[in-house]
Amino acid sequence: AADPTSSLARLRQAELLIDRSASEDQEELAAEARIIAEGELKENPSSAEANFVVGKLELADGNLDKATEYIRNAVDLKPNWSQAHFVLGSVLLMNNEPKRARASLARSVELKPDFQEARRVLIRLHAQLGEHEYAIENGRRYLKVRKKDYPTVILVAQSMVRLGMVEQAGELLDSIPDENRGVEAH
Repeated sequence: AADPTSSLARLRQAELLIDRSASEDQEELAAEARIIAEGELKENPSSAEANFVVGKLELADGNLDKATEYIRNAVDLKPNWSQAHFVLGSVLLMNNEPKRARASLARSVELKPDFQEARRVLIRLHAQLGEHEYAIENGRRYLKVRKKDYPTVILVAQSMVRLGMVEQAGELLDSIPDENRGVEAH
C-alpha cells in the first residue's frame, strides 16, 4: 500500500498469495500470484527474487523441473541467498536428486548457520545417504536449539548406532521424556 510500484513488495505479495492458496486451497489466489510474479520477471529477468517466486509457483503446481530452473536462476543471480539454496535443495530432493540437494542444503546452512529448518533437512539427507558422521555433527548443533524435536533425536541416535556409538545414542534417547517416547524411541 505504501509503494505499489515496489517490485519487492509486489513479489512478497505474490508469495503471500501462494501461501494462502496452498493453505486455503484457492486456485484463484495462485493465479493472481502468477500474474504478479511473471509480470515482475518479464519486466526484470535478472531479478533473483522474481525467479525465486516464479520457481515457488512452479513448485506449488508440481512442475519440479521448471521450479528447479527458476530457483537455480535465483541462486545464480544471488549466490549468497540461504533461503534460495534451501528451496533449491528441497526441490532437488523432491526430484530424487539427493546428492545435488545435499550441496544446496549444505550451502544454505553454511550461509546461515541458524537456519534450523535447512539443517534439519540436511541431517535427514546425510542419514539417508549413509553419511552418519555429518548427520551427527549437524544433529548436535540442531538439537542444542531444538531439543524437543524427538524424530530428529531418534535419527541422530540411529546414526550414532550405525557408527558404533551405542552408549552415546542411548544417552541421547534417554533425553526423550517417557511421555514422548513412541515405538521408534523404544
